[in-house]
Amino acid sequence: MPDISDADLVRRALAGGRSAFEELLGRYWERLYMLAVHSRLSSADAEDAVQEALVQAYRRLSTLRDPERFGSWLYKIAMRTFAAKAAAPAPAPGVADAAAPGDGPAEETESAESRRAVREAVASLPDHYRLPVTLRFFDGMSCDEIASHLGEPVGTVWTRLHRANAILRGKLGFLSPDGSGGGI
Repeated sequence: MPDISDADLVRRALAGGRSAFEELLGRYWERLYMLAVHSRLSSADAEDAVQEALVQAYRRLSTLRDPERFGSWLYKIAMRTFAAKAAAPAPAPGVADAAAPGDGPAEETESAESRRAVREAVASLPDHYRLPVTLRFFDGMSCDEIASHLGEPVGTVWTRLHRANAILRGKLGFLSPDGSGGGI
């Protein structure tokens, strides 16, 4: 059986097919969760924010003008939800900064600080850079897949990734051996 497109599932959901929207949820849940985590949300807040974004999407589904752009439309709702959630008072830091087992105390601290710095740098990117970066490097999507999901030309995605990479190199220069930021 051929895969059913997001657009077909949207049309089915709009016609009252609850299972069609549930299929869409299954396709996007993990990606949205990863975006939420990379938007400076704790695991618990990320789950809440994804749930909230999906409820908003379900309620607003009838306002989606082009079912072919469902993924892009959903990501925009999610990013607004995550930004609002991230702006709320944050819990005490440290919970998500656990180091890998077997590292010594100095390495654990350095590793946790590096992960925190990367998360913060990615989270500080403007949405039009953060979303492609997160999809590419944390979700493992190709530029073609990102372009399809965002409804953007591949060249636009490539350019945004390239510019975001330059911004991240500047912010995270301490990660490269010579301090120039070239290691990203």
